[in-house]
Amino acid sequence: MHSASGRHSICFNGEIYNFPQIRAELESNGLRFRGHCDTEVLLEGIEYYGLREMVSRCIGMFAFAVWNHESRSLALVRDRLGIKPLYWSFSDEKLVFGSELKSLLASGFVRRDIDRGGLSQYLTFGYVPAPLSILQNVHKLNPGEILTATSKSGFLDVSLGRYWSSLDAALAGRARPFEGSEESMLDQIDEVIGSAVSDRMIADVPLGAFLSGGIDSSLIVAMMQERSAVPIKTFTIGFNEELFDESDAARAIAGHLGTDHTELVVTPEDSLNVIPTLPDLYDEPFADSSQIPTFLVSKLARTEVTVSLSGDGGDELFGGYNRYLASLQITNRLARVPAPFRNLISSGVQSMSPSGWDQLYKYARSMSFGRLRKRQFGRLIHKLAQALRVQDSQGFYQKMVSLWPDASQVYPAIPHGNRLDDQVFSQDLSLPEKMFLADTRSYLVDDILTKVDRASMGVSLEARVPFLDHRVYESAWRLPMSLRLDNGLTKIALRKLLNRRMPMHLYDGPKKGFGVPIIDWLRHDLRDWAESLLRPADLEGLGLNAKLIQTEWQNLLSRSRYSSAPIWCILMLRAWQERWIKN
Repeated sequence: MHSASGRHSICFNGEIYNFPQIRAELESNGLRFRGHCDTEVLLEGIEYYGLREMVSRCIGMFAFAVWNHESRSLALVRDRLGIKPLYWSFSDEKLVFGSELKSLLASGFVRRDIDRGGLSQYLTFGYVPAPLSILQNVHKLNPGEILTATSKSGFLDVSLGRYWSSLDAALAGRARPFEGSEESMLDQIDEVIGSAVSDRMIADVPLGAFLSGGIDSSLIVAMMQERSAVPIKTFTIGFNEELFDESDAARAIAGHLGTDHTELVVTPEDSLNVIPTLPDLYDEPFADSSQIPTFLVSKLARTEVTVSLSGDGGDELFGGYNRYLASLQITNRLARVPAPFRNLISSGVQSMSPSGWDQLYKYARSMSFGRLRKRQFGRLIHKLAQALRVQDSQGFYQKMVSLWPDASQVYPAIPHGNRLDDQVFSQDLSLPEKMFLADTRSYLVDDILTKVDRASMGVSLEARVPFLDHRVYESAWRLPMSLRLDNGLTKIALRKLLNRRMPMHLYDGPKKGFGVPIIDWLRHDLRDWAESLLRPADLEGLGLNAKLIQTEWQNLLSRSRYSSAPIWCILMLRAWQERWIKN
């Protein structure tokens, strides 16, 4: 789109939710508009206010490029929390950019050479953290960042700057905590989340919501239903495997709220049919296996709606992961235990195999009449035991989030370990707070949001995420820790807000995540496919330690390993390589 003056042109992906208010301000200052869309408001606002001020006024999700014809300068901009993706590459005085890596490959200006640092990070975390990508000389624009490229005498001058920082916003929130009673704090956070939900319900196309049965999506749906005169359309998928199925909880919540609920029980065949499409959906290697159910629920929703709201971001903002509780225990108790004794505890835990812990847990579950429900308990307790040996908070975090704890073993070309976010771990924050921030700046952006964006866009569904309104983020950091983690519970504030809207028993079940039974599939239906991708010669061609990977694969087949994550990481890498590098 071109501005009325002809000075600027824009290429825009996303939504500006407060564009009617910005439009009214501009009209009061004499501007006139030709149409009714947010893209025109963004473009004319950039011309009137300037780029940095205009983008700071925007509430929404976006990635865009704006060209100034007079100064011959290009600006690339990504939203504050990284909801929308933006890749770029600069070489030989050429700058190319796009929402997907495959678009850069199609330009013909980008070589298909794997970046060793990006590959090492992928093997550690299961995704490639920004600003790296899996290809050499290709980068991801960071959230809240502006890239400026100016043409001068035939040469391009490229620079990066920030208009918003999740770290700065978090520190500002801590410096200005909410005051008053707990109920007053909850009222304020209720209002800001509700406002974010209202903004994202404005649409001229059919709208619905994902409903998993968990706290985050249930609260979003409850707030949507409060603001709707008709039943909100909600969507969930179920599985025949009990430990992966949340459809009963979602159905009960939908019934309580009175939504127009659609549920699909997914067969193994439905899920397995998705796997060949993954390298095209995720054109970087991506190893979060919940990509499969995310695609399936997006596909289900798209049969009835064009826009769907989700509860993503609630865990990172309000303290929803079990590793946050573990970090509290480390901080409050085990930190006082001398390192030799922590090592002894770690060795004792790891002396029993993950499968042994699973058997013990299975017995405990039977004695508790099924109240205990945790998948891959043995893997989790082994990971925690490994973390006990670490001497610093950053090392603890790394152990908790790593797939291959030492990528240099599986990828010898990179001898050093990978570390995430030195800037965060140098702050004067509690360990849980550092983990909230580290997850927000990496795992949320490059795993969770990547997963949702690619899956939803793959079926032409627009996914909106109210929790990732920057006003919600800034307010969450004003809450005391007692309203995030307390007494062995996560997401205290969200639980209390949801309790205002429904009985606790409807949403207070064990956290399951959004997984699929990958281990069983790899041992049976997917075994031939997996073994075709794990041939030693192909692994060695990537510079990988084929012997170590084959050992891990055999351990999984023999049931002495109860985690599919390391092998799934390798399989997604090889499937991506077959699609994008070899062809």
